[in-house]
Amino acid sequence: MSPLLTNRSMFEAGALVEGQDVLEFGTGTRTELGGILDILGQDPAIEIVPLLAAQASCGGPLESGLWHQLHDRMIEALRAQEPVDAVIISLHGSTLAEDDDDCCGTLLASIRAQVGPRVPIAATLDMHGNPTAQMTQAADALVAYKTYPHHDFVERGQQAARIAIGAATGEISPVVATVSAPMNLRSLPLMEELIEEGVSLESDGAALCCSIMPTHPYLDVPDFRVLSAVVVTNGDRDAAVAIGKRLITQAWNQRDRTTTESRPLTPLPDALALVRSMPPGTVVIADPNDAVTGGFPGDCPALIGTLLENRVTDPTCHILTDPTFVERALQAGIGGRVSGPLGGTWGGDRYRPIEVDATVVTLSDGSIQKSREPMPGHLEVSNRSMGPTAVVRIEPAVTVVVTSVPVMSTEGTVYRSVGIEPYDYRIVSTKSVNQQRFHYTGAAGFIDLDGPGWGSTAGDYAWRKRDPAQSYPLNQFEGADIEDLMTIAYAPPSL
Repeated sequence: MSPLLTNRSMFEAGALVEGQDVLEFGTGTRTELGGILDILGQDPAIEIVPLLAAQASCGGPLESGLWHQLHDRMIEALRAQEPVDAVIISLHGSTLAEDDDDCCGTLLASIRAQVGPRVPIAATLDMHGNPTAQMTQAADALVAYKTYPHHDFVERGQQAARIAIGAATGEISPVVATVSAPMNLRSLPLMEELIEEGVSLESDGAALCCSIMPTHPYLDVPDFRVLSAVVVTNGDRDAAVAIGKRLITQAWNQRDRTTTESRPLTPLPDALALVRSMPPGTVVIADPNDAVTGGFPGDCPALIGTLLENRVTDPTCHILTDPTFVERALQAGIGGRVSGPLGGTWGGDRYRPIEVDATVVTLSDGSIQKSREPMPGHLEVSNRSMGPTAVVRIEPAVTVVVTSVPVMSTEGTVYRSVGIEPYDYRIVSTKSVNQQRFHYTGAAGFIDLDGPGWGSTAGDYAWRKRDPAQSYPLNQFEGADIEDLMTIAYAPPSL
């Protein structure tokens, strides 16, 4: 659980638009919304009624008041446009607030209550969403990413739109079922095999959509699905459940692969030696335990501190959240010096600030230029601004982009927006888990760091709402029948 609450300023740095402005915001983008609008725009008989786009970079729970404002505004906007023939919505699937562990489920349930049982509702989800019973019972179709690193945003938006249109015209009658089991799926090859099986089922006509969802591992809620198969069929709920059970059983029967095929993390003290062993070029070091893509603050300076302690002379570049440091840099001005603590604002007892003596190189408002890379993906659906931003240099060779809000740094655009070409550096760090591997195709190598942070498994779990030891592999479930471990959710027959 991230200690950083998601507030309104973080949405303002991403997107907070209503009505017709949603069309301008989403049309032509490589996002789910872009895919939805693409399909809807192909039929002149369809009137698109945009309601609200509210997007922020990943973070901790939404502030309670903000969540209720966004929820109520969405329902009010929908009510003002009724009657409607279908609702299509792009969600993450793991959103929570201070007083709601299932914001996406709550919103879908409110939409269902507003439009009634006969209006189809289709939602796109991140693969790492948490497909709760409330979400499944409210929707006709849940459509999740099929790629990791994620890059099929447009395709999933298009798929959801096609299902919604088919349901609205009476061509199909989508029903969805979610089958879950307490198994952490850490094997990427196994996950890809399960996804391919789902794609085959779609191609054969057995399912309208079949999604494999290894839930966001850092999510700390009681109703934690861990691993789910979410299946949409054409009117056959029993078939959806059967397919889901089959896929989950297939995963369970190969569960040993989740440990033998998982990618290891590199301890911080070993990372520099590993860099030296790699070919010339840029090495991308991911910091998953402080991943902004995982909802964490992105303010752990441990890697930077290690580089400074070891007097590394190869040029390195990093991004770090520290609004207080940015304020001091603004006061110092370009060319000025800022001495004192950097990072660690939300570290608690997990990590601390480091003391630096830095020179201010660049100051900006933090606007992020539109990506020209093949598949910007998350960047287009998270931040349009880093907030006031300072680029500083710390001798001998460390450059840090210090931002006022957490920023997804999975690709080079965030660096290029402040005049930095990441491939000019020996080391570039990202506050991410896996997405950087899709974007940094020219990298000489990748390292996944096992550093301090809120995602670290070091220490006890006393502060958590859920106990990770109740999932495989920490719990081996010796002698258990997988059918007894499954939970199943689907909409009531009245829908």
